[in-house]
Amino acid sequence: MSKENHGNHHGHHDHGHPQHKTGGGLHKDWRAWAVVLLMVAAMAVYTLTFDESIEPGEPEQQEVPAAAE
Repeated sequence: MSKENHGNHHGHHDHGHPQHKTGGGLHKDWRAWAVVLLMVAAMAVYTLTFDESIEPGEPEQQEVPAAAE
């Protein structure tokens, strides 16, 4: 007598069906989006405040008058 195997234990597992990756991917993780948004915000702050940097040398400020006694 021959014994037939009707379970999932056979030679061809894919049968031409595409394999799907598990794990969801990085783009669906909220932490990845939070890091990207923080990085973009930091770059924007750096770019917008680039001309407000303090350079070494003598200050070009006006002298403050002494307080009246």
